[in-house]
Amino acid sequence: MSKSSKEFHGDAGTIYIEQAQPGDNHRYEVWFETFCILGEGDSELTALNEAWRHTGNILALIAEARLTIVNATPAASGE
Repeated sequence: MSKSSKEFHGDAGTIYIEQAQPGDNHRYEVWFETFCILGEGDSELTALNEAWRHTGNILALIAEARLTIVNATPAASGE
């Protein structure tokens, strides 16, 4: 993780905002640390329900991170 990264923790895990590598066509990247499995269960429906819950937690985590960045930015760009 680079020195300019920020991290946000939530029920779903941790996301990281990092500056992109030189030469990339974008300035920042958002990474989710444990994005290897979304859900699991004893049936397909149970696994899908778990994935649905987990992705909801990811959405909430991203929303909280966005609010933190917007509140810390003097003039939000509206992106």
